[in-house]
Amino acid sequence: MNYEQFMECVRTRVEEVLGGEARVTVYSVVKNNSVKLDGLTIMERENNVSPTIYLNPYFEAFEHGMDMDKIVREILKVYTQCRPKQKFDTDYLKNYDKVKDRIVFRLVNYEKNRELLEQMPCIHFLDLAVIFYCMIAIGEEGAASVAVKSEYMKMWGITLPQIYEQAKRNTPKLLPYVLQTMLEVLGEFCEALDTTGALPMYVLTNQLKMNGAACILYPDALRKCSQQIGSDLLILPSSIHEVILLPDDGRSNREELREMVEEINRTQLEVEEVLSGQVYRYERKTNRIIL
Repeated sequence: MNYEQFMECVRTRVEEVLGGEARVTVYSVVKNNSVKLDGLTIMERENNVSPTIYLNPYFEAFEHGMDMDKIVREILKVYTQCRPKQKFDTDYLKNYDKVKDRIVFRLVNYEKNRELLEQMPCIHFLDLAVIFYCMIAIGEEGAASVAVKSEYMKMWGITLPQIYEQAKRNTPKLLPYVLQTMLEVLGEFCEALDTTGALPMYVLTNQLKMNGAACILYPDALRKCSQQIGSDLLILPSSIHEVILLPDDGRSNREELREMVEEINRTQLEVEEVLSGQVYRYERKTNRIIL
């Protein structure tokens, strides 16, 4: 069974299990860094929105021996956990006064997202792009959001500077930043680490640990972090979800750090999680991030 046949088989099997009570659709999605995935949605009569369940990893599992019945059960389990509890008011997004306090920003790589950025308002920042989302819901298990496209900006009648200022106010409130030492972060997964001689490293992200690299743009966030750490900062973009901060005290070789970032991008991250291969510097005196 090839991939196209697999997707159609999954779609029909899910539809059969639901007994005609829902419309099951498969469609292509362009994700971060121009990664193309295939998503399945289940639209029940009482709902007008659905979580997207990506089929690509399930096909890989199928090729490694997982049977179709188990795949269908897994997909339905994910859907049951993530489906909306009530009908979503689609007119909600048409009214800027209703959504403006839910608009946040994210950081993505500029060059790797050319196709995506053609449809979205963005601000070019160093080798990155600031893009905008409307947070529909935020919970302990994650968040539901809708990308702000250029057509929404026209419908709302607002400018790029206006939405950026709004997002700068909202994002730190809705997704507060968290700064931890690397030891604290690693301690959540393993015990008794020997850090003798290691460079002091800190992880900056948001409370959800999703798209947390954007915290470097929070007003005063890096200033407060640099005060806590006691120096200017080197910023390693370890993924779209977090950055690593090091004191810029002369002990670090920036070229070696850049090579480390590239190695992490190549070996530890999914393609859509990569933010950049650069190392940035935060200057306390000017309150600026530079390359």
